[in-house]
Amino acid sequence: MMTHVSDSTKPAALKKNRNFVLLCAGSLISMLGDQLTLIALPWLVLHIFEEPWVLGSVMACMAIPMSILMLFGGNLVDRFSSKKILLVSKLLNSVLFVALSLLVYLQVLTLPLLYMISLFIGLSGALAIPAATALLPSIVERTQLSIANGIGVTLRSLTTLLGPLIAALLLSLQLSALDNEPERFNHLNLAMIFLLDACSFLLSMIFVSLIFQLDKKYDSKKVRGLSQGFSYFWHQKELRKLMLYIALVTSCLGGLMQVGLPVMIKSTWLQGADSFGYVMAAFAAGNIIGAIAVSKVSSLKLISIGTVILLTDILVGFLLVLLSATKSSFHGAILLFLMGMFAGYTQVRLISWIQRQIPLEVMGRVMSIVMFCLVGLLPLSAMFFGLMMQLISSSEMFFIGGIMLLCIALIAWFFSSITKIGSCKSIVKNELKKLA
Repeated sequence: MMTHVSDSTKPAALKKNRNFVLLCAGSLISMLGDQLTLIALPWLVLHIFEEPWVLGSVMACMAIPMSILMLFGGNLVDRFSSKKILLVSKLLNSVLFVALSLLVYLQVLTLPLLYMISLFIGLSGALAIPAATALLPSIVERTQLSIANGIGVTLRSLTTLLGPLIAALLLSLQLSALDNEPERFNHLNLAMIFLLDACSFLLSMIFVSLIFQLDKKYDSKKVRGLSQGFSYFWHQKELRKLMLYIALVTSCLGGLMQVGLPVMIKSTWLQGADSFGYVMAAFAAGNIIGAIAVSKVSSLKLISIGTVILLTDILVGFLLVLLSATKSSFHGAILLFLMGMFAGYTQVRLISWIQRQIPLEVMGRVMSIVMFCLVGLLPLSAMFFGLMMQLISSSEMFFIGGIMLLCIALIAWFFSSITKIGSCKSIVKNELKKLA
């Protein structure tokens, strides 16, 4: 028997969706700028302040407002236009990065100023993340969400491949100047990177502004506030259980890669910013392959999302232990490539599964809660690892982190029902509940 496949479920159908193309173009540009900053900012902090705890505190400052306000950002998205909120966040980011670029260029950047800018970047992100996540389901059919998210992750991975390479080139030129005059620190290349990020946000604004989005006509009774989003989230047992597990993993290990990796590259591997860029590019290359696998290897979709997440955590935990013993950036890049591949596949599967569970009228608020579980506890994690690296080496920290992740995932595998979440039986059961 031949099965009819709707054209709306094919990747080619998304190419005809003008709004989706504009969103992808805007996201691609801003994400490329972000990736430049994600390489430049840690290196700036480590070179100026030379302490892992400072890097951890800066990352925490960036994440604190994002963690607190992200929940309320989802409420704003459900009440107002997600497109307009996204535009405001991009404008705010462009202003912030122009200011950061100027401060770095003039060599007047102080730690309090850096903390202040980081806080406002976090504030902007608290609005942008739920807005962008809620905008996609409003311009794409639900049958296309998995493909659309796969494209989104592929684009993000492409920028994390190109961005670090470009940043590595600029920063390697910067380090050449340092080799000749180690007592001086030429900020020109770093300032240029932050200015490029500011320009990327402005250009991204143009594309997003061209997206056509219908005005929301939800009944005010349906948008009662954040409590309704919490209520929906809490009554979805599978979603709640899965996200609480992810929140636990994030709180324990989320800051390890943010703080630990640049410190390891600089202090243990004795490499420069170019190696940092190449290692992150390897992670991105793995991410791309993992994201593509979602649409290309259909047999893997038979595995429940809960099983996929636990398997990924077990494998990544093992790879972190191996990374702790690695002494070269080449071997580190191979391990990061594998981590990226597992993470890319899991991310697409997870976000697509979550979006299919949530009605549009509460999408913003519930996705805010979901994103809080994913990144909301990063401030605590970043501060913890920054302080711990004052006491033990980065290699020891990666070993401990890998063992912790292995233990958490194995306990969840044997002593919880997470592996059943998103299984075929679970999907059928949920559909029967909806019909009832």
